[in-house]
Amino acid sequence: MPPQGEVRLASGRVVEYTIHYDRNSLRASVRLGNDLIALTNSGTLLRFELPTVRLVRERIDVEEVTCLGHGEGEEILAGLGDGRICRVDVATLELKDVTKLPAAPRWMGWGQANGNRPAGLVVVTEPTKPVKGGGGRELPYSMVHDLATKQTFALEEVFTTFLLDRAGRVWLGADRGEWGGRLARVDLVNGTIKAIKPPPARDPDSEASWDGVYGFIELCDGQVWSFGGSSHMGYNSGYITRVDGAKPQPLYAFEPPRNPEGEPDPGRPSLPITHIIEEDNGLLVFSYDDVFGVKQTLNSWRRFATLELQYHWGRPDAVGSYPSVITVHPPSQVGEPYLLATVADGYVRLELTKSTSLSLPGQLGATDVCAVEHPAEGTLVFEGDDRLPPWTLGPKGWEIASLAPPFEIDPAGAAAEIEKGTESWYETRILVGPDGAISTVSGTGVSDGTRTTARRVGGKSLQLGRETSSLVPSASFLTADGTLWNAGSDGLKRFEQGSWKTVAPLLGDESPSGLNPLNTNGPPWLLLDSFGKSLWQLKPGVPGDKPQLTRIMIREGEKRLSTRAAIAGPSAALLLATDAGLRTYDPMTQRLSKVDFVEPPQSVNTLIRDGLGRLWLGGKYGVAMVEAGGKTLETFDRVPGIGGREVYALAPDPHHEDGVIVALGSRGAAFIRALPKP
Repeated sequence: MPPQGEVRLASGRVVEYTIHYDRNSLRASVRLGNDLIALTNSGTLLRFELPTVRLVRERIDVEEVTCLGHGEGEEILAGLGDGRICRVDVATLELKDVTKLPAAPRWMGWGQANGNRPAGLVVVTEPTKPVKGGGGRELPYSMVHDLATKQTFALEEVFTTFLLDRAGRVWLGADRGEWGGRLARVDLVNGTIKAIKPPPARDPDSEASWDGVYGFIELCDGQVWSFGGSSHMGYNSGYITRVDGAKPQPLYAFEPPRNPEGEPDPGRPSLPITHIIEEDNGLLVFSYDDVFGVKQTLNSWRRFATLELQYHWGRPDAVGSYPSVITVHPPSQVGEPYLLATVADGYVRLELTKSTSLSLPGQLGATDVCAVEHPAEGTLVFEGDDRLPPWTLGPKGWEIASLAPPFEIDPAGAAAEIEKGTESWYETRILVGPDGAISTVSGTGVSDGTRTTARRVGGKSLQLGRETSSLVPSASFLTADGTLWNAGSDGLKRFEQGSWKTVAPLLGDESPSGLNPLNTNGPPWLLLDSFGKSLWQLKPGVPGDKPQLTRIMIREGEKRLSTRAAIAGPSAALLLATDAGLRTYDPMTQRLSKVDFVEPPQSVNTLIRDGLGRLWLGGKYGVAMVEAGGKTLETFDRVPGIGGREVYALAPDPHHEDGVIVALGSRGAAFIRALPKP
């Protein structure tokens, strides 16, 4: 069951909450005896009991947990988003403050006494600094805090993987996808920072550079190795390099076969090296799905397991995905299996050549919840990508909602030969009308390619039209009269008589990048381009006229305002969340006015009204509410999982007039009810 409870706000109002997040999406994991303490991607702590790997406790709080680490002895520490470092009670997951830093911890480890440096905690944070001439932009960078000596070391960029060795050196590596990597060392004993130059390139005509650094290992004899590689658009490489000497010493490396027809050796890694574990008889090496055994001399490779893992597709610096395995827990005694913490399958047991998923059923597996809709088929939560299906909450928990029509290419289309190896739609735009009916627009990844338009009837897809065209499904929208439209780079299209027809050019230099309807009392139809942060108006005209889709310029004095969110009220006026604050706007008179209630201190991302007519607002600060006709803003900063964290969308709860559903991005979704004040 999802965590739920109630909390009393500062105003005295009682709020009931239920949080839905993915317990199988892990960010970090530490072991202490027969307990595994896991940190989820939503910033929640979980405790699993060994040997069954059974979830026995969880902690979801107002403040997000950002990292886990070992302290002195058997102490487990948690870093929090507000900069605090807390001691974790393993049995209860209660937190006790230890210290506080000026930025959120990203990694921490305990350093033993060495030379003049006493034993103590080392923490890496990511503060920000202003960018010169950057128009107010803030640039993150890594900072190492040695709490034993009170020294701090500021590095010039962000690092993503860390190791504190027995000699008191912090090794920092960066994986920047297709842009390569970086490697640096902070010597805590001598108080120095050194950027480690890469070894010479294997090709003498190429410039030396690091591939992405995925991790480090300190061997029993004191050697420190870095490992990693590159994975981008099918190009894969990997390496292992010793870095603790005067110069980096390459130990093992591979690149794609020079012969395009050549196949990689199945007995050796073909993807970046993601983890290395030292064993009595050699090394255990992980390369994404594959697990290899090899001698420490890095010869005589043997692949003995291939894991069945899920991945969270997409990363900002490469066309690919991050590794699924984030932590490897070796056996603590003979006969125990390896336990792998993963980003999508929870824990996975690796025993000899067999792997077993221990994932928890019914979890909300969406990685970026950014919209909620209520069609007749049940509540749907959406990710910000039409290539990914929505999720729906059923009697056994969350499951993927398969709403796309059956895949079938247009056999008469010019792209049929290119598409014949395709097995599924590249993207499907799901549109929900005011009556709850679902329409879908699907397409292959080929342009011109197959495009299928359908409507859901009785839980099945009824095909309305199929064609070969350059139509972009994600540019489709549905007005309240049931008409399907598409606003793409080649003009305004309307779906009529089974096909998409261009009915008007787009006027002006700008075009929308994704329109969502606002009003039901049109025409004209008012629409919000949430990506371009602008309002648009669609006049369909009478038969024989060309429809007109035009941008509405919102100005306050000489300043042109951008619109982040908008909702229609009972009258013709709109409530807008702009970069200048909340405003009411009358499209008929083009009059802009300030609101007559207290505004949130930060910008608003989303606006809705619940069944009682109360206004709800979401933004970087969390959630706030104003009573219908009220002037006072109530904040929900005491609600676990929501307070003080960014909200991406809000939707009324169809089952409770006093409730809303909150889209929390990578942290899942929350159902909250604001009960009447006592």
